[in-house]
Amino acid sequence: MATSQLEESDVPWTTAPEHARELLRELGVEKGTRMWNLSVEYARKHGLNGDISRQPKSVGAGSVYLCGLLCNKKTSQREMEDLTGVSPATLRESYLRIGTAEGYFDERPVPGDDGGGGE
Repeated sequence: MATSQLEESDVPWTTAPEHARELLRELGVEKGTRMWNLSVEYARKHGLNGDISRQPKSVGAGSVYLCGLLCNKKTSQREMEDLTGVSPATLRESYLRIGTAEGYFDERPVPGDDGGGGE
């Protein structure tokens, strides 16, 4: 029997797309804009399928932050923390994972690997 991917309506708790939409409203981003649509799409794609290994709030915040950078509507990591409770370190990890999965960034190096050949 084939398994289907989760749909947003199948999950009884607050999902990453719900967090993204709430944050977008708080930031004053209009529904239907490129930033709104991409943020919700990436939050749905990476939050519901679990490929980012983060809490829904972190995936939602990471999606919004990444799309703000892509759409030239930057918000500081500190402001994102104030609005969401997601720490800057977690926000960075989330948006970098989403951005890498979407092909915006090259594969990220392993922390501590300086590429120096071990010398």
